[in-house]
Amino acid sequence: MDIKITFTYLNRTIDILCNKKEEMDEMYKKFVSKLNDGSDITHYIYYYNGHKLGHNSTIENNQYIGKSEKDINISVQKKNRFIKCPKCICNDSIIDLNNYLARFYGCKYKHKYMRVYDDYINSQKIDNSELRCSSIDCKHTHQNYILGFYKCLSCSNLINSSKYYCHEHNSSHLKDFNDHISVKYDKKHYYCEKDDHFKKFKMYCFDHKQNLCEDCLNLHKNCRIKSYESMAPNIENLKKSLDIMENNIKSLRLIIDDIKYKLDGTLRIFKRYFYIAKDIIGKYELFNKDFKNYRILKSLKNLEFSNDKMNNDLKTIIKKKNTQEKVASIINIYEEKKKNIEKNQDENFDIKDNDDDWWEEIKENESTSNTRRKQKERTKKIPK
Repeated sequence: MDIKITFTYLNRTIDILCNKKEEMDEMYKKFVSKLNDGSDITHYIYYYNGHKLGHNSTIENNQYIGKSEKDINISVQKKNRFIKCPKCICNDSIIDLNNYLARFYGCKYKHKYMRVYDDYINSQKIDNSELRCSSIDCKHTHQNYILGFYKCLSCSNLINSSKYYCHEHNSSHLKDFNDHISVKYDKKHYYCEKDDHFKKFKMYCFDHKQNLCEDCLNLHKNCRIKSYESMAPNIENLKKSLDIMENNIKSLRLIIDDIKYKLDGTLRIFKRYFYIAKDIIGKYELFNKDFKNYRILKSLKNLEFSNDKMNNDLKTIIKKKNTQEKVASIINIYEEKKKNIEKNQDENFDIKDNDDDWWEEIKENESTSNTRRKQKERTKKIPK
């Protein structure tokens, strides 16, 4: 059974028909073939209801689409070929991810930009409405045009300003200027625009910090130059290190979950203590105003000490200025509870219940009460 799939890309919609048993990549190929711009399915990111779609399933077995869907709407975003300078409209830059920050630098205008990792995705968004066809009266922008833009390297070099053309006007422009060189917009960073070279970069000059095409070599005869092949990284090693990182992230998640559990565990300790203490007081107020015994009174007396300790623990945590110290204090309380349970799990714990201090306190309170009572009696006997 065929189903209708609507792709939304650059403010336009493209409809295709597919069988639910088709592979996801077959569906993507139908979309790209309708674009007819020479791109590949891997050049795009596909979303369904906000979820990023993968490549390794059939349509009906995809974890997000499901078997019951009849009309499927997929939004499409084209991937950047390059790392975008966040301050430029569409220039590439170098990125350094050291010290838990993303540092961008090295764009053609020498911009520098530093942000947290969370801002990376937004920093890579290109305002496609800013890229307009340079042909007079053409209303096409990179945002509303589906067939892609081209940069004329010859025009850009001639007037010292970037010149972009939509697919139709690029074709007509090259007919009018058959010696001009144009390249697809997303490949523009890989061509030399100096002195009418217009060839692919092949080397790098470490002295002048410049990308070089083969025609640039005459100007860099005595420089330290290396081909890109010799500079290429070991991608397999990078992938392996990311595989290790993925496993480490999973381990970190377990550790963080454990920390969260301990933090929440300490909160539960205080909340449950509060509940029990309120219950003890409530029982006394409800049942023990007329009927009392030592055990209920001793329980209330114990609350005086334990309340003070719990409040002191809470104040100590709250007053710490350093978050790490706060977390450490909270976890220490949880760990102390665990140790106390393990230490006394046989229930043969010792109780050193010395009531001497309580006895002295009672005597002092009684003495104070008697003194106040006598003062009141004397005050009543004084004639007015």
